[in-house]
Amino acid sequence: MDETESLNRAIHEDVELFPYNPNWPAMFQGERDRLLHLFPGDFLAIEHIGSTAVPGLSAKPIIDILAGVDSMSGADELMEPLCQAKYATSMEFNASLV
Repeated sequence: MDETESLNRAIHEDVELFPYNPNWPAMFQGERDRLLHLFPGDFLAIEHIGSTAVPGLSAKPIIDILAGVDSMSGADELMEPLCQAKYATSMEFNASLV
C-alpha cells in the first residue's frame, strides 16, 4: 500500500478509541529519538501531542508528534525527507482533502 492509499484509508476509517496505553509515552520517545537521529540539528523541539499524550485518556492509538523548526523554509525542506522516512505530515494530510 502506498502512502496516499494509507492516508486515504486513515481519513475514511471508522474511529475506534482504545483505553489508555501506558506504553504510548515510550513509543513517542522512540519516534523522537528516531527523528533526532535521522535529522540531527533540524528540530528546535519535538513534542508528544494529541490524545495519546494525555495519561488516562482513551485515544485512537496514533502517536501525534509536533516538531518545531526555525523557519517555514526549513519545514518545507524537511517535507520530502520526512515522507521518505515513512512519516505522514499535516501538509500531506491537508493536500489529500482537496
